[in-house]
Amino acid sequence: MNFAFMSGTPGVAGSLLGLLQSRRGLGATDPRDIIYANLGIANDREMVGQFIRVDYGKSVVEVYGDVARYILAHQRPGYGLEVLMGVAEEMPAAERAEGLRSWTPDWRFPAPYRTEMYKDKRMSRVKGMQARRVVVEEPEMVLGVLGVCVDTVGSLSMPLPVSETVDLENRMELPRIMADIAALYQKGGGVWWSGDSFGQYPHISVRGREKESKGLCRAYADGWAAFLRDTDKNGHSPQEIALVKGFISWLDQQVEKQRIFVGADSDGLMRVLYDYMHPVVPSSALDGRRLVGTSSGRFGVVPAQARKGDVVVDLLGCETPVLLRSVTVADKEKASADLSLRNALGSEFPDVGPLFTTGPEWSSEDDQSVEIGHFEVVGTCYLDGHVGWGLQEMPTKDQIKIFALH
Repeated sequence: MNFAFMSGTPGVAGSLLGLLQSRRGLGATDPRDIIYANLGIANDREMVGQFIRVDYGKSVVEVYGDVARYILAHQRPGYGLEVLMGVAEEMPAAERAEGLRSWTPDWRFPAPYRTEMYKDKRMSRVKGMQARRVVVEEPEMVLGVLGVCVDTVGSLSMPLPVSETVDLENRMELPRIMADIAALYQKGGGVWWSGDSFGQYPHISVRGREKESKGLCRAYADGWAAFLRDTDKNGHSPQEIALVKGFISWLDQQVEKQRIFVGADSDGLMRVLYDYMHPVVPSSALDGRRLVGTSSGRFGVVPAQARKGDVVVDLLGCETPVLLRSVTVADKEKASADLSLRNALGSEFPDVGPLFTTGPEWSSEDDQSVEIGHFEVVGTCYLDGHVGWGLQEMPTKDQIKIFALH
């Protein structure tokens, strides 16, 4: 109603995607009507009409699949794919409607009020990435996307509580240490910046105070370790013990790199940690999620339902890394899907915009030999320091794969 009033267009209330995001879970006797009831007031109804028609002969899964196709075709490059990958986190497999794919939102349920996954905003990221995605109908609805494997989940923390609900007494020591670190930065003249063609970088000086800085940052690491241990009230699994041990070691490495640990000028995982333990900040990308240690020694944030062995992937056209889980597909169904995806996406490799403007030559033999993996979507994730599709981290031809998302 506010949208219609402000825009001066009675009967029009924003895009269908915006309507569904704000009104999902409000209830409908027929789950298909959550979609159909909003078609007449969507301001992008012409685009919507290319994918969705009122048809009660279709099942709920089919209708929600049509909506997912509409979202994929959303006007802003990559936006639709990011929406679907983020929504996957909200709906674990056990709660999805039977037959609904992991990349298809279930509009029957309200969206959890979760902060979006953190991502680096760096100039070094390839802009305007566009790539064709294809949905294979037979043997089942499979979304094919080009991408690159980045890392594998190793150790995990317990799911962390929402920061606003954490007992202040259990975190009072960390805010005090953070305040001391911030004061130390000010003694050295505060934060200063440098930059190059790949981005802007903050710096601090602790010259003459190196010992004090290391002591405070180590106390910060110990405080986080204690907090993680206290979060698990049911004992500690080997994974959680490994996570805490590796996390302390990783924080020690950040001290040596003179990373900025606290404040609005911190970045990456350091900024995520700061927001979580800083009472002034209302939410953090860690709320309800897990800290993760990867097989290559990186640390980051993953959805609560992440498991050891899940794969971190950069999908072409999606700025946020995605966590995928391998699925087993019957040989006959796999062969059929692989053939369809290879034929539909293989020829797209030379035409992915800026990614390969100065990249490798692609041949018809490459189209037919590229590796295909079958996965379900767990959700979006973040790894400290990793810039997906960064100009300094351009993938080679043999790293690109086809990801079949079930």
